[in-house]
Amino acid sequence: MPVISGIAVSIILFLPPKFVKIISEESVNSMLKEKGFFDSYWNKNALGFANDFVLQHDGKVVYDRASGLMWQQSGSDEYMSYRVARGT
Repeated sequence: MPVISGIAVSIILFLPPKFVKIISEESVNSMLKEKGFFDSYWNKNALGFANDFVLQHDGKVVYDRASGLMWQQSGSDEYMSYRVARGT
């Protein structure tokens, strides 16, 4: 899990259906090994790649120059359970 200024960050990516492509497990396994991507099941010995995090927009947006991914940092000032956060 990436860490930025001592804060652990989880990344969940949701793609619109038009961008989703079904590929075989063999293709995924091959890609992981070819690119050196870490996976705790299929490619445990890979080193992955070094992230290059940059904070933007007064620290509210995190950009990883290595992967091209960008996400917004947010959260609550007070502790809450997952169930409460989801409003269920």
